[in-house]
Parts: sequence; C-alpha cells; structure tokens
Amino acid sequence: MVKANPKVTVALDAMGGDHAPGDIVEGAVMAVRNDAGVEVALVGPPDIVEAELAKYDIAGLPIRCVPADETIKETENPALAVRRKPKSSMAVAARMLRDGEAEGLISAGPTGAIATSGIQYLGMIEGMERPVIGGAIFDALPNTVFFDCGVNMDCRPYHLLTFAVIGTVYCKKLLNIANPTVGLLNIGVEETKGNQLTRETYPLLKKSSLNFIGNIEGNQIMSGQANVIACDAFVGNVLRRELLSRAERVQQLVDECTEYLLYMAERTGTLWENQSDHASCNHGFASHAAHVLLVGHNPGFTDFANRLSSVRIDNLPTAGLFCVDLDIGQWSDLAMGDAQFVYFDAPKNDRGQPYTAEDF
Repeated sequence: MVKANPKVTVALDAMGGDHAPGDIVEGAVMAVRNDAGVEVALVGPPDIVEAELAKYDIAGLPIRCVPADETIKETENPALAVRRKPKSSMAVAARMLRDGEAEGLISAGPTGAIATSGIQYLGMIEGMERPVIGGAIFDALPNTVFFDCGVNMDCRPYHLLTFAVIGTVYCKKLLNIANPTVGLLNIGVEETKGNQLTRETYPLLKKSSLNFIGNIEGNQIMSGQANVIACDAFVGNVLRRELLSRAERVQQLVDECTEYLLYMAERTGTLWENQSDHASCNHGFASHAAHVLLVGHNPGFTDFANRLSSVRIDNLPTAGLFCVDLDIGQWSDLAMGDAQFVYFDAPKNDRGQPYTAEDF
C-alpha cells in the first residue's frame, strides 16, 4: 500500500529512558521543527504526553500522541513484560511499525524489552537467530562498527557470524564502504587464541564470503583496520561503555586545558613578535591538533592566544589540544619573565620528528 502522507513517520516511545517523558517530548518537538520530512507519533499515556506537549508551541507541527496505557521498566523481566503488557508504549510502537503506521521506531527504554518487542511483533530476518544491537560508537571511529553491543550475552559461533553479516551490510548501506573488513575481537591475533566461542567462530568467518581479516585485539580497535568488529554482547557492552567514558574524560580534560590556556593568555607575553610571518600556524594547529605547549612572554602573546583559541575551540570535539615541542634554549632572548607552560606528549611532523619552532 502506497502511503498518502509523504512524510516519514517515526513511532517514538515517549516513556522510555531515564529522563522520559520530558527529554523525549522536547527532542520530538525539535525534530519536527528542524526536519520538514519527519512526522513523530509520541506513544504513551495521553494525559502525561499532552501535558509535556503543552509546554511548546506545536501549532501546525506534524506531531501527535498515540495512546498507550502501560510502560516497561528497567527492573522488569523483558520477555515477561512484553507478553504481559501488550498496551505498553513500546509494544504499541512496535505494532505501529508492523502495521505500516510508522516507518521507524525509537525507544530509549530497556534494551531487552526493545529486542523482545521486535521479535514478537516484527519477527526475525531469515537466517538470523538472534536480534543484535550495534553501530558506530563515537566520532573518533566513524568507520568502525561493533556488533553485538547489548543484547546477546551468551552466544554460539553462528550468532557471531550473523552479527558480522549484519555489520557488513550496515557499513555498505550506511557508511558507503564497498568491501568492509571484519575482525573478531579476541585476546590475540593467532587463530588458536581465545575462549571456545572465538576459536570456533574463527573458521566460520574464515570460510565465509566476508572480508575477514582475522582476530582483533583491544589495542588495535582504534587503528580502524577493521570496519566491523564481531563480539558477544557481554564484551561489546563493556567495551562500548569504556570507550564512551574515555571519550567523556578526554573531553573534560580538553575543556579544563582550554580554560587554563585562555587564563594563561591573559598573563603571558608573546611567542612570535611578528605574527604576520606566522599566519599559517593557525592551519597547522587546526589540522594537527592533538596537544598544546604554549610559551608566553610579552603582552602581544594575548592577541596570538586569542587567534589560536578561535581556531582551537571549533575543533575541540575531534581534535584536542596541540603541543609545540620547542627547544626553550633557542628562545632565551625572549625571556623577559618567567615562562609558563602547558605540556603534553608532542605529535610528530611530516618528517616523523617532534614539532619544533622551524616547523612554523
């Protein structure tokens, strides 16, 4: 049946997640305001959802409430909850997808309940024995996806094979990678390493038509050599949370360092007396951004630091802070006061050497 409404309808579980329904409804309103091609059906108790919607001016916006009287909580058994609560917001949203009333379903509710609802109301793809959750974890690894990240704690070798297949399709269709590489997360690169699950999965992947490159150790994940990393959900979920927490900590350190650098800029001198001769340094900082060492002396340093900060701040989420590894002895003629430093390990220049003043 051809849908008369050209908009994409998303069934959104208004009661799923720790901050529901407030944040869910707010996000839904933002979505329909910013994308004219989206219609949102907020699924949940009408009195609660409509009370939240009343906080916003939604006149003329493609957003509506679909009644659902029950919710599924994190503490409930997923399989039992889905069967016992057919009127839950999650179950109603899943049936909307099944019946063609929506093209997509979003829920921040319990992972197990989402997977169970999918199995019960939508069924499984032929050849797939288990549902799987995965995808790219964060911006630092945009072309690396993990499957499984949250559903299947106890797997058989065939399950990991199907996870790798799903990941390969994901990379081809969504990331436009023609022939994605597949790695099996393990404690060693040798075929005989690992537990029984990984040892028995290895030959299945090796014999498949997938672009299998072998085992991937934890320290190889960030290299990007594997576009698809297959693992069970116990390992995948721990890995996902660890990487996300590390990213959050790095961002926190970047913010702290940036604040301190701006403070330093108000109290220090000049790094280059003739700034016009070093206009290209902004591009160097932006493209190689990783860490920072600033040496300040004269009042002119404030102008330089401000110019640098304007480039740096825009790139902080993906770049970090840059470190210039200066030979301080070469700058003794500028020592008109106590030099102040922020120092981290320096990245390398195009010659494979630490950056020095000559690079600028």
